[in-house]
Amino acid sequence: MDGCKYCRMEPNGDIPEDREDLISVKVGKVFDSDVFASVVIVRNKMDLIGGNNFCEEIKINYCPICGRKL
Repeated sequence: MDGCKYCRMEPNGDIPEDREDLISVKVGKVFDSDVFASVVIVRNKMDLIGGNNFCEEIKINYCPICGRKL
């Protein structure tokens, strides 16, 4: 697999289970569950995923960590 632990993909296009989020921050608590906001690289974009499945996409051409072309 090409790429680093933040951007690598399986040959079939799936995200590996051991891949890490760029950012994962606890933003609160609902009842007894923690709520997190995360930034992940998916193919050629960074996705911000927050509570209630909120998602914002930012298109990118290169991994911000290793510089690999996506």
